[in-house]
Amino acid sequence: MAETYTPAGSEPLLPDSAPRVRLSALGERPAASCETVAPVLIIGGREDCDLPIHHTDVSKVHCAVVNTGRAIVVVDLCSRTGTFIDDQRVRAAILKPGDSLRVGSVGVDLDFTEAPTLETDPDALRLHAPLKLATAQNAFELETLPAVVGRRQTCDVVLDTPDVSLAHCLLFQIEGRPAIFDLGSRSGTIVNAKRVTHAWLNDGDELVVGGEQVKVGWSAPPLAADPAAAAGVAESHSAAPPAAPEPAPDPAPPETHSVAAPPASPAAPVACTASSGSEEVDIEALVAGLESQLGPLRQLLQARSQALSERERAVHDQQAWLDFLRDELNAESDRLHQRSQKLEELEREISTRAEANRENLKALERQRAELERKQADLNAALAQLDAERTGLQESEAQLAQRGQALQAGEQRLAQERGELADQAAALQARARTLSEREAALAQREAFLQERTRQLEQFRRALHQAQQAFAEMGRPAAVGSPDLAGAPAPTLRPARARGGAHLPAPMVAVPIFVPPQDPRVRGN
Repeated sequence: MAETYTPAGSEPLLPDSAPRVRLSALGERPAASCETVAPVLIIGGREDCDLPIHHTDVSKVHCAVVNTGRAIVVVDLCSRTGTFIDDQRVRAAILKPGDSLRVGSVGVDLDFTEAPTLETDPDALRLHAPLKLATAQNAFELETLPAVVGRRQTCDVVLDTPDVSLAHCLLFQIEGRPAIFDLGSRSGTIVNAKRVTHAWLNDGDELVVGGEQVKVGWSAPPLAADPAAAAGVAESHSAAPPAAPEPAPDPAPPETHSVAAPPASPAAPVACTASSGSEEVDIEALVAGLESQLGPLRQLLQARSQALSERERAVHDQQAWLDFLRDELNAESDRLHQRSQKLEELEREISTRAEANRENLKALERQRAELERKQADLNAALAQLDAERTGLQESEAQLAQRGQALQAGEQRLAQERGELADQAAALQARARTLSEREAALAQREAFLQERTRQLEQFRRALHQAQQAFAEMGRPAAVGSPDLAGAPAPTLRPARARGGAHLPAPMVAVPIFVPPQDPRVRGN
């Protein structure tokens, strides 16, 4: 790319009286800050931004802070999450001391080192004259700046071509004079065939924004020296003697540099001396009158001399610019001659690709329509999310109330749990008592089983005794001793042991005494 030529004074500079503010992103690690020493500062997620903020809610090029020389203005660059001042979403607004600036969801601290003088004046954003932009299809007229130029439909100046970035460049003003600032676009911003980062805009300038040709129209205000010169001429008219009808020349525009009128000013005193005849001419009065007339003329000449000097500098700059353009034109002519040979080949290649490009363009148009539809859906979804957020806040308030009620219920539940614990302890005591009673019943049941077993033994012993009695009641065998005259046997307890509640059976003879051998009895 050829070397960029920048004429003297073409880059916008801030006046010494411009306000100053330091911007610091809250919560950023490491801390990020910048100061408005340049006309435009960019806040966004890109590393090359003046105030980089790495957050999902911050767009790559989110907003710009413009120093107009009289006020500090923040302008949203058609961001996704918006720019807010005191929680109010804004497109472009003047920053004042005490304002709360928020970029998406990230706060930005404002520290005014030099407060603005017109922080609340709505005319601080107004141009001296409307800025007119004309393309092949549209025309725009801007009375206030800043304004965003880009492909996004929410931009102030919409240029809908593929090479134009969503937010391409920023139009701003310094003390009523328009200027342009490139927002880091892919294809760049070109002013009068030169790619620029920022530059003044003048009437007749030609811009190229993403391949779109834009013509600039703007009427600059008159030079500040002219009103003072006109005032000086008016004073010279009032100070001239009545007999001098033309003491000073009429105030002419800066292009007219006629100074032939001053020598004619002595005509009035000369006429006076001619009409007075023998009266003596007052030389001192004449000199005083001449000096009173020459004072405004000197001021006018000084103002015009300054204007001429400025014009000479401008002509010198323009001449240097023309020389540079001439050299560029010659070099470009050589390049065009070389490119003309390739042009035919490119035309043939382009003709083959044209149909494919048209199809691609149609596909891109469909994709853009789809993206716009999705953007509308996203906007609707954001609005719904805002409504849901409000509902969530109300729900949180209700949850807080329910939490308080739940806490009271938990206290009651704790009290009831204490009561239940006491009841459980009482039940456990009763359970232990029942267990002891069951153990006692088990012991008693075992005792009863033992007594039942003993009773059964007793019954068997009794049965055996009955059999023994029956055996004893039979007739005695032959040769057995006579028992009739024998005394009755003494009753004694049986060998079976009785219990505490069951007496042992009483029998006349031992139950388990074996019978005697009859042979023994016969002896």
